[in-house]
Amino acid sequence: MRGNKDCIAVLLSLGAEPHTEDFSGNTPLIWATRENHVGVIEKLSEVLQNLSNWTHRGEYNMSALEWATYLQHHEIANLIVLSINSLQTDARAQEAAQEMPSIEASEAISAQLPLPALLPNDRYRMLSRPSSRGVAIIINNVDFDNTDRRNGAMADTHETGLYQAFVKLGLRVEIHHNLSSHFFNSHNLISLNRHETEYEQHDVFVLCVMSHGEDGHIIGSDGGRIELEPLFNQVRQCDSLAGKPKIFIVQACRLLSTSHPAESANVIRGQDCLYIYSACRGQLSGRDPNTGCIFIQALKDEILAADLRSVEFTHLLPKVVKRVLELTNGAQVVSSETTLSKLLCLPPTRDLLTNP
Repeated sequence: MRGNKDCIAVLLSLGAEPHTEDFSGNTPLIWATRENHVGVIEKLSEVLQNLSNWTHRGEYNMSALEWATYLQHHEIANLIVLSINSLQTDARAQEAAQEMPSIEASEAISAQLPLPALLPNDRYRMLSRPSSRGVAIIINNVDFDNTDRRNGAMADTHETGLYQAFVKLGLRVEIHHNLSSHFFNSHNLISLNRHETEYEQHDVFVLCVMSHGEDGHIIGSDGGRIELEPLFNQVRQCDSLAGKPKIFIVQACRLLSTSHPAESANVIRGQDCLYIYSACRGQLSGRDPNTGCIFIQALKDEILAADLRSVEFTHLLPKVVKRVLELTNGAQVVSSETTLSKLLCLPPTRDLLTNP
């Protein structure tokens, strides 16, 4: 019900419910507000006669008035305020008139309207179309030239792994298997399948790498070292992702290398980044030969189980930590580091895309 005024009139005449909620909790009023359809709002004002229809909170726990204020759709904000005022006046005018003059009553009623909550200022914007919310690049090295196969790791990508979890987050998922160190040294992940400017239309970026490794690096399929910081830097230096949340997920052992000590103390972390590691420095990272990596499966399960309409993404991490601790008897501790400056909310999108 997001079309023009004539369209909404036809739908209503056919018996369409004007206050139906979709799976993210949004109503036609909220969607029309977000898309700035003034004519639709005018038509809905004729049929939405309950105050709760106008104050209902959907995605991001925001009402239509709060969306109008946030997106600076001033004409729609005025229409919504007028409709709320009218409904409140109808319900309270008689009682208010007994206590004070009519002008004072009107002012008192208006004063009871809650101020629009400008809460989105403390959250990262997630307003892109479902097709462009963001990209999740998964790199899963399973087979190696001179190192043991990561048995069970194939379960960590597709239907039984992170693919489904990232789709739930509204991301377009790209999966790459068995990439060599030479590949990483000669390609920029950001521009693998698109021009960097395409990220201007995206709200979030996710990079997940899974392989053998030690602290500070993973192993390519050819056995060569792939340093993580230069890899992360490719993402951090993308101008089109500036000010947007960038999530880095690393599934690998993090034993300390004596021949190539990690220089983590000298690393300069970019802003708006979240780093999630399957284990703390100095620890091994567990993997079941049948069901996959303990951390990846726990992360996937928590994302799929979460009500993302109300749960901030980083609030899932303590549950992942607890689950991995339980499954490894305390031998593996998931760690994370953040330079995020706002809340990272990833509510479900209207359309769940599949990997093309």
